[in-house]
Amino acid sequence: MSIEEITSKDQWNSFVVSVTDDTFHQAWEWGETYKNKGSMVWYLGLLDENRNLVGASLTIKVTAKRGSFLLVPHGPLFINSIRNNEKELAAALKVLTTHLIELAKKEHCTFIRIAPTLKRNEENAQVFRSNDYKKAPIFVQSELSWRLNLEPSEEELLSGMRKSTRYILKRADSYGLTITSSANHDDFERFYDLYKETVKNQEFVGQGKGFIEEEFRTFSASGNARLYFAQSQQDGKAIDLATAMIITQGSSGFYHYGASRKDDKNTPAPHLLQWHIIKDLKARGFSYYNFWGISEEDKPNHPWRGLSIFKRGFGGEELAYLKTQDYILSPLYWLNWVVETARRIKRNY
Repeated sequence: MSIEEITSKDQWNSFVVSVTDDTFHQAWEWGETYKNKGSMVWYLGLLDENRNLVGASLTIKVTAKRGSFLLVPHGPLFINSIRNNEKELAAALKVLTTHLIELAKKEHCTFIRIAPTLKRNEENAQVFRSNDYKKAPIFVQSELSWRLNLEPSEEELLSGMRKSTRYILKRADSYGLTITSSANHDDFERFYDLYKETVKNQEFVGQGKGFIEEEFRTFSASGNARLYFAQSQQDGKAIDLATAMIITQGSSGFYHYGASRKDDKNTPAPHLLQWHIIKDLKARGFSYYNFWGISEEDKPNHPWRGLSIFKRGFGGEELAYLKTQDYILSPLYWLNWVVETARRIKRNY
């Protein structure tokens, strides 16, 4: 096997959607989002002896004060015959790692970080250990996601939800909300205003406006991003109570960002907005709705606890990925390890 940079967006995305419906973080557009914000990005393809594309590793150089590193977000991705064979997977990872080491040294990086979407099991963990990786002190992409299969009927979907969620949704018409969606960049400010307010009120670390705006611009240009709004009328004025940015790729829709505010009636706008998104994606032919990151149930103090309970209420299944893996290239890595470990503990992750 060999590594070669892929320069065709169509070739790259065709391969990515053929091997995963778990993530959009290996999409060409995700790399372009970073590239347009000034990061160095490589689309690395793994080729077999017949020059068939059998693996892909979108790789991003992350520059920080405590040292730069190479990041493979929710990757690398491989065809099933490699992904499901421990020996073949270890061999493919070795080829990729050798290339990444050379690239990292050239770019003066202190480590390589891989956030896989491989199943969280001992076999896959051993594959990384055999290639000299160690578990990272903190995650960078979701390691635990919540996914809903959209193929059942609406009634079947409702029956699979938590009783309290189902009760709210069956009374949807009584709340008088107007729910709309848009792929128009002119509506981004409307989305971000509520997102910024939510970050402030709930005191969490949000993504910067510039990055989210670039993400929306890049994915919407490919027809793969929409903004959704749940709006009510208060004193003759339209007020946004909930919003969400949905990214689509292949057979899946992904709930990447959301925001909401409460009104005097305590309207359950986030529930009603999510139900609208579920029905919309289903009507558009998507097979899955990925609610994205959740916390583990045995972590009651996790900052995502409330959001995770909300997401689980819609029914679905948990997707547990192998923990993020680091390949150490310099003793300077340990400064980063100390900082990130302290950050994880402080944030109750």
